[in-house]
Amino acid sequence: MSVYDREITVADLPVDWRLEFEERAAIREFDGGQPREYAEAEALGEIVERIKAMGESRRSPTEST
Repeated sequence: MSVYDREITVADLPVDWRLEFEERAAIREFDGGQPREYAEAEALGEIVERIKAMGESRRSPTEST
């Protein structure tokens, strides 16, 4: 099943993407002043969009195309 077939959760993210998610959520929460739940939801949405844009759910966020 690919990222396109279902909702993806934080638990589904590969390690590199999970670290990226945690960083983005923390920035939104602490620097942006967003409530944790909102910051995490927004960060996950951002990560999922980045994964989709790369075309592969397993590619590292630091890999170049």
